[in-house]
Amino acid sequence: MNKKPKIAVIGAGITGLTTAWRLSGGSALSNSGSTPAKDDFEVHLFEATSHLGGKIMGEDFCDTKIDLGPESILSRVPQTLNLVEKLGLNDQMIFPNSKKSLIWSKGKLNELPKDTMMGIPRKIRISSLLPLVSLMSPIGLIRMMMEPLLPPTGAPEDISVGEFIKKRLGKELVNVLVDPLLSGVYACSSYDLSLAATLPALDVIRKSNRTIKAGIKASSKTKTNIATTIAGDNIFFSFKDGLSVLTDKLEQQLIEQDVVIHKQTPVYKVKKSSSGWEVKTPNESFFVDSIVLATPAWQSSQIVEDISSELALELKGLNYTSVALVTFAYKKEAINLPIKANGFVVSKQEGLTTTACTWSSQKWPRFDNSEYFILRASVGNKDNQEILKQSDEEIIQKVQTELENIISISTIPAAVKVSRWNFALPQYKPGHLSKIKKIEQLCQSLGKISITGSSLYGIGIASCIANADKTSIKIISQLS
Repeated sequence: MNKKPKIAVIGAGITGLTTAWRLSGGSALSNSGSTPAKDDFEVHLFEATSHLGGKIMGEDFCDTKIDLGPESILSRVPQTLNLVEKLGLNDQMIFPNSKKSLIWSKGKLNELPKDTMMGIPRKIRISSLLPLVSLMSPIGLIRMMMEPLLPPTGAPEDISVGEFIKKRLGKELVNVLVDPLLSGVYACSSYDLSLAATLPALDVIRKSNRTIKAGIKASSKTKTNIATTIAGDNIFFSFKDGLSVLTDKLEQQLIEQDVVIHKQTPVYKVKKSSSGWEVKTPNESFFVDSIVLATPAWQSSQIVEDISSELALELKGLNYTSVALVTFAYKKEAINLPIKANGFVVSKQEGLTTTACTWSSQKWPRFDNSEYFILRASVGNKDNQEILKQSDEEIIQKVQTELENIISISTIPAAVKVSRWNFALPQYKPGHLSKIKKIEQLCQSLGKISITGSSLYGIGIASCIANADKTSIKIISQLS
């Protein structure tokens, strides 16, 4: 009787959880590969802490529950909705009350233009640029209108988002819209981000030597068939009790699918063995046929150091930045918001500590029955790590003062929570895709070892889920 292949999944964030679920019999959406039966593989999931879910973490707060990390998931990724459906969580999904977002610029809240790609207008014509009048100068708007007249960018193999947009549409658009929106996601300047890795649709336009206007018009005619049946036209979703609903359900399913879960079991090295791989933990070693590293790159670098110094060096070269989230609870009668919206991002020119603020109680229906109004502010980015060296009390005071200057707050908060996320956000610098290719080649040369997760393939939860599916299909193929 043949022994079942053993697989070690190292790291139990959303990527690791989804990978383990898929490999242990969970069904996922894919165009190739078959879903394994429950007993096809012996799957071991290793997590250094007592918590499964990584940055997805919820906590009771006043009379409600808040997310301490990410608070929404992009719905326009088929694998994400498939996972939700297979876990039976459809009836737990909720969607934002509003599709409107704001930006704090020139000392006031301004509505963000609707039809944009991270601040880049999809239609560059006078009527579609009117919403930008309150944000940009006449010269800046004229500069944008000149884009169809410009020759191809002629950029090298990769280029930063900021540099490309500056060349095509002008520096002012980058400063006013593109930077604040991308900073809200990646916590860095658009000049630090690879166009190919961050906005691949624009990179396709660049490589085709089309203008942005012509490229977006052409791409809009070929719409991707995406599974949005349970999300409707909503771009983002969450759950009635926050995102930890997803990771809690995954953990429950892993137990039912006989995955061996090793909590508080850090993996500090992997080595080649006669039968495959040796996974070394502080107390014992495990021998497996295949390894999936779903840990941050800097941790993965230490783990693989003994099997490939070159791979370790490549992983160590991937950069991260730290951020903090400050969540406030106010009595509802103390908050008077000027407009129904989900919140605002902050223009860098304003010089604030706060980089963005979500009006959680106005954004999500799950807070409707709470006595409190929840606000969540983001602090820190690549260019301002000094603020994170300050105490919680100092950060709270600065953010609170800034919020009181932006919106009407008539009392002190009933509760405040600071969540620090050190080295949490990967930075996809120009050349990132070349690094990924090199890492993949090195893994292939070593055998049945895969490196996955947000360090390489996308920081959003939806990207992590999609990549977990892709990784699982590869492993199933290798071991079948």
